[in-house]
Amino acid sequence: MTIRNDKVDISIVGDSTYTIDSVDNKPYDFVLNPANFTRNDYTSAFSITVDNEDKQVVFILIGSCFSTASALLEDDNLIVLMNNDIFVINYLSFHVVKHKHYGDFFSLFSIEKFCDGYIIHGEMDIVMLTTQFDVKWSFSGADIFATLNGNSSFDIVGDKILLEDWLGNKYCLDKNGKEIYFKDVLK
Repeated sequence: MTIRNDKVDISIVGDSTYTIDSVDNKPYDFVLNPANFTRNDYTSAFSITVDNEDKQVVFILIGSCFSTASALLEDDNLIVLMNNDIFVINYLSFHVVKHKHYGDFFSLFSIEKFCDGYIIHGEMDIVMLTTQFDVKWSFSGADIFATLNGNSSFDIVGDKILLEDWLGNKYCLDKNGKEIYFKDVLK
């Protein structure tokens, strides 16, 4: 995944070879492990390359296992979703500004800027967060938000959220998480 703004280009890729406290790891400029995972924990690692006009910095971010790369740039911060953890990293100083863990939700796949906060597409839940990353509302369907046919199961159109679950049911939510449309494929 590559994201950019007028200051930086940031590339995020998984590093499946990284092991906490191993001497055989690729060299990184910084190792960020905000959740204090240990070698015995199941983790994922993202290699994050930050390119600006002056220099290139490559650091590793350790998070929970089963993570896919999903990130946003906002001001001087990189917001990274790693499964049930959100990390806000200042990409100028390379320190973690905020770390928030969401233990009540199943796998979380992606984060998007939405209205006055953020929306997270999860396997079982769609979660609306405030700008401080507190849960504002969540929505669950009849089945997981994934499709058998490979079509997109999650889309944002204006201030509406369009969803499809594994059964083929279609949902439309307003910005407050209220269902404004539902099509049950079994009826």
